[in-house]
Amino acid sequence: MSKEKWVQLCWNADRRDYDVAVAEGITSKPNWPEDLNISKLLKLGFADKIINSPEHDYVKQLRGLAE
Repeated sequence: MSKEKWVQLCWNADRRDYDVAVAEGITSKPNWPEDLNISKLLKLGFADKIINSPEHDYVKQLRGLAE
């Protein structure tokens, strides 16, 4: 018998932490696309959050140059 379970992280504002809730009704295994590796997934997840220039708005804010 497999011990693997689908779970969901749920924010608990009272504890200011996450609760882990088990999704009891899901019995299928995940179907991951074969053409996505960790590098591609990170690029997708952080697409517009990468600081790649000293002219980035956040860098300007840190330097005191934000408008």
